[in-house]
Amino acid sequence: MADTSFYTEDICTLASSPGTKIGIVERTTNDIDTHLPHPERQYDNLICHKDIPKPQFDRFKKTGIPPLDSVLVEWKNDRRANAQLIPTRLLKLVDRALLVGDIVKGGVTDSMSGTVVETMVTCTLYPSATSRIKFEEGEGGSQSENGGASEGGTVGYDIQEADLLLDIPAHEIRSANDFEEGSMIIYHDWVGRIEDVFDEVTVRLSNGSIVQVENADELRPLHKPEGDRHEVGDIVKTKQGNLKRGEWIVGTFDTAVTPVGDVIGVRVSKVQVAWLCRRLYGPAGADSHIEPPGHLSAATLNSGQVHIYDRSLSPSKDTASAIGRCVDFIVGTGVRFKDLAGAAMKYDGTKSINESGHKNHVKKVPQSATSGFDLNVYMIMSLKTKATVLWQDCTTTTEDSTQLIPDINLEDESEVWPGEIVVSQEAATVPGHDWILEYRKVGVVQSVSAADRLATVLWLPDAKIQYHNIADVDEYMSPALLPGSTLGLPAAPPTKSTINKPPNAVLEDVTLYDIRAADGINKRRGDFVILHPPDEAGLNASRQLDWIGEVVDLGNDGYLTVRLGACNPVKDVKVSPEYATIVYSTDMPSAPGEDGYDNEFDSGDDGESLSGSNETGYRTEDEEVWELPDGVPVSMEDGEWSTADEDSDEEMPLDLGAHGLVKVLTDKMIDDNVKRRQRDFQEGYAEPMEGVEETSTPAAERSQPTLHEHQNESTIPDSGVSLPQTAQESPIHSRTAASPPPFAVLESEPPDSTPYLTPPPPPLTTSLMKRIGKEHRILSSSLPDGIFVRTWESRLDLLRVLIIGPLDTPYEFAPFIIDLNIPPEYPHSPPLAYFYSWTKGQGPVNPNLYENGKICLSLLGTWHADEKGENWSPSRSTILQVLVSIMGLVLVKEPYYNEAGFEVRAGLADAAVPSQLYSERTYFRSRGFITHALTNEIGGFADVIQWVYVSEEGEAPRLLDKAVEAAREILEKGMEGRGVVGRGGLSRMSKGALVMLGREVKALEEVRGSLSVGRS
Repeated sequence: MADTSFYTEDICTLASSPGTKIGIVERTTNDIDTHLPHPERQYDNLICHKDIPKPQFDRFKKTGIPPLDSVLVEWKNDRRANAQLIPTRLLKLVDRALLVGDIVKGGVTDSMSGTVVETMVTCTLYPSATSRIKFEEGEGGSQSENGGASEGGTVGYDIQEADLLLDIPAHEIRSANDFEEGSMIIYHDWVGRIEDVFDEVTVRLSNGSIVQVENADELRPLHKPEGDRHEVGDIVKTKQGNLKRGEWIVGTFDTAVTPVGDVIGVRVSKVQVAWLCRRLYGPAGADSHIEPPGHLSAATLNSGQVHIYDRSLSPSKDTASAIGRCVDFIVGTGVRFKDLAGAAMKYDGTKSINESGHKNHVKKVPQSATSGFDLNVYMIMSLKTKATVLWQDCTTTTEDSTQLIPDINLEDESEVWPGEIVVSQEAATVPGHDWILEYRKVGVVQSVSAADRLATVLWLPDAKIQYHNIADVDEYMSPALLPGSTLGLPAAPPTKSTINKPPNAVLEDVTLYDIRAADGINKRRGDFVILHPPDEAGLNASRQLDWIGEVVDLGNDGYLTVRLGACNPVKDVKVSPEYATIVYSTDMPSAPGEDGYDNEFDSGDDGESLSGSNETGYRTEDEEVWELPDGVPVSMEDGEWSTADEDSDEEMPLDLGAHGLVKVLTDKMIDDNVKRRQRDFQEGYAEPMEGVEETSTPAAERSQPTLHEHQNESTIPDSGVSLPQTAQESPIHSRTAASPPPFAVLESEPPDSTPYLTPPPPPLTTSLMKRIGKEHRILSSSLPDGIFVRTWESRLDLLRVLIIGPLDTPYEFAPFIIDLNIPPEYPHSPPLAYFYSWTKGQGPVNPNLYENGKICLSLLGTWHADEKGENWSPSRSTILQVLVSIMGLVLVKEPYYNEAGFEVRAGLADAAVPSQLYSERTYFRSRGFITHALTNEIGGFADVIQWVYVSEEGEAPRLLDKAVEAAREILEKGMEGRGVVGRGGLSRMSKGALVMLGREVKALEEVRGSLSVGRS
């Protein structure tokens, strides 16, 4: 059973007076996709409930993130409150809008999710076009966007209970307007999506006169928020001139008549269409090569050549499959009955439909009584959704949508569902074609044990999936599926009696970490596709609209079920997925400028520089000056980093060790963290920090405890003013005369593997040499335990870093190699950084460490900062600071929260399971880093790797033995079912992860055995 949390697109009302207001949840704390900064730019009248403190509202207006236990609601029947930030305790959940294809869970802590395969929606309707309007005082007060008071009144319909139509099936109604924004449109063998609709609106005034107004945009609704499309039944106000210059149908313009009336007609004058794709491989003579115009006139729309795809249609009962319609309505919109005469007969007011004896009565309004206008329009007052869900274990349930919750944790690349096409992790390039990557095995998921991270897969023996092998692909792109990729199935099942299991197909139980979804060939329920199968399939061969449809089911035999909703009659067909091309999916990213598009360079703070300092990079009056432990200030003069007592070329003695400069930095960062945590607590965004005096803010107004409260979309607070409150503990605790030095300048040439070897840099300037020298002196004396740095006499602009994963994190004992390049403009630009990922393409080990080598860190300039001072500062930032930040803020106990925007989820119940899963796969992948380092030459660190992992000297760390011992301990606890792991940042480990960890332990033991033989 679902909890009482609210999610985006939930329908809600006021708990104290249900029904007086109906709203839709627009933003929540845990849905990061809604966290666009400056929400007042999106909403005309943004207000705040009086129970939310003004500092919290002010911060919400900047960040766009609602405080914990509050949501942003757009009220559909209150024009005064377009959107309101309101505590969730004051709301009541009415319905949860779910669509076919949505991924849901039964509870926030459930491991298993499911796919909505059918929805049954019923509506409460009211005859809005024939109803009166009334004004009601609202509940509670609010603060307006500018901080002032706003009355909570509503202007709405004078609803008479007898006129309500209850439990009307949604498939019996349609939109009051024939053409809607977002609808799929088909014209001249092209399919597109309506982007905008232009209307001509007719208004009836109080004296009975009727006029088509000159400009519909000048009409102001009196009962709903402005900006919504006008519908029949709306009460509107306008200017006298808009009426005077209009087209008068009944009566004439009269200045004595108040310019207020009701909308009785809405006619589309034109639509704007984004054309998506033309028909592929159609019959001879198909007119599909010339793209239609971007605007279609009313004459074209009514020509009979334009078709609107109706997702509510389904095949007739004798041919229907077990999957249902997809109906997408929202509260507050106008609708009509598809068959008004049939509805009038069905709902004639003679049958009671509930225990109270309510009788639905559809009263048809004749057009002869309304000057030829059709006023049989109803407003959706409420919705009730039942959803049929196919769970990952292949069970099916049907329940109220309010008992389900949307699964917002869809970032796990190892998650799969029944019917999904997957490939094994083993892949290789095609001989003679290094640019082609082919996976060894292709199959269809049959069922999933989500908690165990295991799946049953049907492997298809004749399948062939190939991709363009881009070794350094952009982190936001997927490899391109190559033509000719196939599942090896017939285009369509030959007969209905065909056995689901293809010949020679093999069933196998595998871990979710052994497989991945096959990009490019997979389709999801709800995707719109163009069909282009071979001729024998009998599709796309005539002038019928049998080439465009919606995916409604994924079979466990590999076939898609596609509903041809534009066909007459509607029918479902099965095709192999390579013969279906997606033209539109809700997963498609928004274009720049559209809602939801995130500009990564938008700091969310107008007028503030991203640099964290002034344009020259020098210290301003309010900038901080770093001091070394002896009190010597570090300043910036004439572009050189110098200290006040430096008057000679002698080496500056900086024998600070791990508790010197690093402690100074860390202490200062902790102090800033405390100050910021106190501020966040006062503003309702964090719990009070241990050891920090609480303010007087009531507990009810506090927000969630946040591990990385000043991250924004993966911006790690890394600027030297925000290291972790508790430093990570390194597994290396001692340095002796026998141990390799933490920092060294090597006489050998730098390794060929570094990406910064070419092109050769320009000669180092004197000022840059001095700055590099200072950096070297700090690194030589102040590196914390677990960090080693090497540079080369021939290339002082290059550094190679080895960081040993801290204890009690998924990274413990593992080596992480990073190359740094000091650019010629340093320190006015941060160093360049490259991370060596050794996961063999199976996924990253950290949201900030990309498989293509990118390190996402605001201090390195690879991500924007949320706060001033988090970016690179020429006067304050150092390479040491970069390394300490990576060790303390990237290699953390719960890396899941380093993902873009996820810091707001820390402490929330629905983040516990995905965080645990991220940590377990990070742990076993990190074990592979140890194997790689011991079986491959790591230029510059051969002696360090030897000493850290395999040396048997008395004080050597012997981390190979410790890593094997720790992993063995986890395996034993897991196999015995003891659950809690208690090390490596892990609370538990699934069976699938234990299998993967067992493989890594075996590899480590083989390496250890071979090294022992070599020593002997």
